[in-house]
Amino acid sequence: MPGVPYRLAEPGPSALGPFVRAHANRGGCVVWAMLAFLTVIIVGTAAFRGLPLSVAVEMGVVLVGGALLLAWMQRRRGTSRIDLHEKGIAFRAPGRLTSIAFDDVQSVTSWSARKGAAGVETQVHEVLSTGGARIAWNLLFDRALELLEAVHAGTLERLRTKALRAYDAGETVRFGPLAASDEGIQDGTAAVVPWAAIERARVHMPAVATGRVVSRVEIWRKNERVPFSAHRSDAVPNARVLLELIELAVANENAPASERR
Repeated sequence: MPGVPYRLAEPGPSALGPFVRAHANRGGCVVWAMLAFLTVIIVGTAAFRGLPLSVAVEMGVVLVGGALLLAWMQRRRGTSRIDLHEKGIAFRAPGRLTSIAFDDVQSVTSWSARKGAAGVETQVHEVLSTGGARIAWNLLFDRALELLEAVHAGTLERLRTKALRAYDAGETVRFGPLAASDEGIQDGTAAVVPWAAIERARVHMPAVATGRVVSRVEIWRKNERVPFSAHRSDAVPNARVLLELIELAVANENAPASERR
């Protein structure tokens, strides 16, 4: 998982409660399957076009040799996994351990990426602790989305309650470049957009024909065709909490005066 610093962090796995299940990184298996598929396609194409059998066999040998080399490197390096416990998660790899208790989670950040309109969509999910420890995983991990939901089940209510209490107390609640307050939403150093002017917010994957695109957190003013704020999802931690806060604040603003909080 590029960009993820591994370090021993407290509490250790024994403090995370009973073990629930492991989510192994199956990246090596995926590459194996791709190489096997390419071998069949290339050898079949060579035979179909009338190339000598020896050429097709040589192509297959090269790909099989690459697969064996990959397997040797994978075995030498070892595999990684994320263990789900009742009270947290622990990332394990040869010589590396990072553990984060759910009560110590500062943020959960998720983002998707796709290349072109018909490209395969990938996802990355990252948990950050108050002490700076990080654990991230992608769709190459077993039941990656189940792991994400388990993390949300252990953290979302506390993170939501913390944000709403701060908001109700008149504090400014920050979500990366975005800040929510009694006045409305502020994007960076831009002027605050009042709640009365905001219509909705969402996480959206833009539709593009070419190039790499990353999901975005978008916030819309009323009666406007484009969002006034749009940031890549990987820059907005706790986006689920932000969307709920915006929904509640907008609903409160649109409620009758006697029913407003």
